[in-house]
Amino acid sequence: MVNALFAFDAWFESLMLSVRTPALLRVAEAVTFFGEATTVVALAAVIGLWLISSKDHRLYVAGFVVSLFGATASAYVLKLLIARPRPVAPLPALTETTFSFPSYHAVAAVAFYGFVAFVLCRLYPERKRTVCTLAILIMLALGASRLYLGVHFPTDVLGGYALGALWLWLGVWVTKKLSAD
Repeated sequence: MVNALFAFDAWFESLMLSVRTPALLRVAEAVTFFGEATTVVALAAVIGLWLISSKDHRLYVAGFVVSLFGATASAYVLKLLIARPRPVAPLPALTETTFSFPSYHAVAAVAFYGFVAFVLCRLYPERKRTVCTLAILIMLALGASRLYLGVHFPTDVLGGYALGALWLWLGVWVTKKLSAD
């Protein structure tokens, strides 16, 4: 099973390299910016301040912290424990210095943007379909950008999505538990 996953990863990496174009690389680099740790931290600070500043929104802060910090910390710990090397592309589109599994961008896409979508859906239930659609598109675009740039294998992104989903679920659970009191 593991060999089959590695074979799939290698095949997919070759596929991504075969369809690279300069224009699509620029698009992927722009998309991947929204999953960078510094971008997520900056956006989280702005959203955190907004949540804290409103008495009605403060109930989301604990879940937001659980989702974001739990996801970030566990992603970096897993990277160190698993120590999977990054794909080796003939012409790397980006230089990354951390290990490959799990993809932090995929973890952040689900945990961060997913929690923001949860908050917006609760605050604006009439916009739920639009908010969820946009959140899913952001999550998929971030994962796809990492694959297209050749800095992750598909299993890195899928593992990141799963880890992010776990922390998103925990953040939502904490929020619902605290708001029920």
